[in-house]
Amino acid sequence: MRKHKKKFILIPFLIFIILIGGYLAVSFYFKDHFYMGTKINGIDCGLKTVDEVEQMIEANISGYILTITANDDTREFIKSSDIGLTYIPGNEVNEIKESQNGFTWPAQFWGDKNYTMSSDSTYNLDKLHEKVSQLQFFQDDNVIEPVDAYIDFVDDQYVIVDEVKGNKLDLESVQSVVRNAVDTGQTLLKLEDYDCYDMPSVTADSDQLNKQLDALNSLVDLTITYQFGEDEEVLSGKMMGDWFSFNENSELVIDKDSVYNYVYQLASKYNTFGKSRTITSAKGNTVTVTGGHYGWVINKDSETEALLDIIKTGDSVTREPIYEQTALYHGEDDVGNTYVEIDYSKQHLWFIKDGSVILESDFVSGNMSKGYDSPAGTYGVMFKETDFTLVGQDYNAPVQYWIPFAPNVGMHDASWRSEFGGNIYLTSGSHGCVNLPLQAAKKIYENIEVGTPVYCYY
Repeated sequence: MRKHKKKFILIPFLIFIILIGGYLAVSFYFKDHFYMGTKINGIDCGLKTVDEVEQMIEANISGYILTITANDDTREFIKSSDIGLTYIPGNEVNEIKESQNGFTWPAQFWGDKNYTMSSDSTYNLDKLHEKVSQLQFFQDDNVIEPVDAYIDFVDDQYVIVDEVKGNKLDLESVQSVVRNAVDTGQTLLKLEDYDCYDMPSVTADSDQLNKQLDALNSLVDLTITYQFGEDEEVLSGKMMGDWFSFNENSELVIDKDSVYNYVYQLASKYNTFGKSRTITSAKGNTVTVTGGHYGWVINKDSETEALLDIIKTGDSVTREPIYEQTALYHGEDDVGNTYVEIDYSKQHLWFIKDGSVILESDFVSGNMSKGYDSPAGTYGVMFKETDFTLVGQDYNAPVQYWIPFAPNVGMHDASWRSEFGGNIYLTSGSHGCVNLPLQAAKKIYENIEVGTPVYCYY
């Protein structure tokens, strides 16, 4: 009985001794080995010694490859040899091991055992920056520049053209995220996860861009029709596209210079002031009359302001431009069939009314020997008066009929002359006026209207 009692006491003791021995044996093992599941910088160090882990880290660093992907699935690689990446043994691995108390190993089946070392390697920063700059992402042939969304005119309306995101990377940003990836031991770097791309500053859903679109489309159907007799010039909203811009508040701004240039083009086409006119003279021969003050003149400044105001209202209109000076008719022949024809060389004039000669007369024009040549060109009767006194530097001459057609030059009677025509004008002519017999001047005065054209030529 006593033997059985001793046996019963001895068995638990032996079990306890075995357990204690096992516990101590494992504890002594973990005194030099990392716990299972331990990871340092992502490397599985479980059941490894400090020396073994150091060798693993060194091998891992020497074989390090960072894979870099772009948003177009392009891949590039940076190897440790590219940047001079080497392992620098320190005390950190040992410190991590010391932090794992071997005698508490039973508790280590739970909890986080992931560690990060920050000073286990070094590399050449200049080489890293240079390597990044040489990646295919940055080669000109592979770079697609970002393009802002913009407004274009398509199929008779303004539309927004979508932005182009492109694939252009900011070099400094990429260098920064690559440095961080290398520092933390990452093996895969997705650039699309970082703010590395140059992006369009204006996108198709921009409130400002859509506000501008609405403003432009409100002018698409605008038409301003200019009438020049039977001719028309139609200015459409489509033609004005390049005239518009927007301020910082997306308010429409009309380029005044562009408006002026359009008015200038109208003036260049339709102004007839001073142009050369080819006529069939009363004698039946062809004569070219150059110069003078007769013809249409668009007031470019006033019409520019008027056109700006019309565009701002957005209302379609039909109008004539604002003129500084008008003629009797539009078109190639702005004179018509009522006019005075003055031939200085022949010292003879004809008054044609409604296509018929109602008067012709000799006259005396400006004294050429004294430089008082009468002006050539096409003019218009400025006004007419009776019982008028002509006053000059060395003369004071009362006349009954005064019909000026150029500054200080006109047709009038010259009662002080007994002869007209011939070559009198060469040495004994007037101060520039057309001297007429009294009856001729009277008849012209009675039948001519202010504005009637006067052709003058040599």
